[in-house]
Amino acid sequence: MEQDIIFKSVSIWPAVFYYIISTVVFLVLYYIKLIVDRKMKRPIFILYTLFVPIICALQFCIFGHGTSFVKYFLHIDVDVDAYDSIIYGALFFTILYVFAMPRNKYVKFV
Repeated sequence: MEQDIIFKSVSIWPAVFYYIISTVVFLVLYYIKLIVDRKMKRPIFILYTLFVPIICALQFCIFGHGTSFVKYFLHIDVDVDAYDSIIYGALFFTILYVFAMPRNKYVKFV
């Protein structure tokens, strides 16, 4: 008897590597945030404030565009659309990376 059911299984390792790398990036960004808050230098604050949204935008593009963004912009050959955990993880890390933004101590509102 012929089987009509085909199971598609994907490897778990791309998702594991994605979560490890994204977590390390968050920890590094948060550590740099602590340094920027401690240094109290305005040029460093401005540069870092511009850098964090760029990293957030990369994660959001992974969420929004999936495989086409990862393959053609980042040049990584992984089928992201097959992994729902990577797609929704990208949205989670986009929101999480916002916590790595430094605090504005330069403009005081009355």
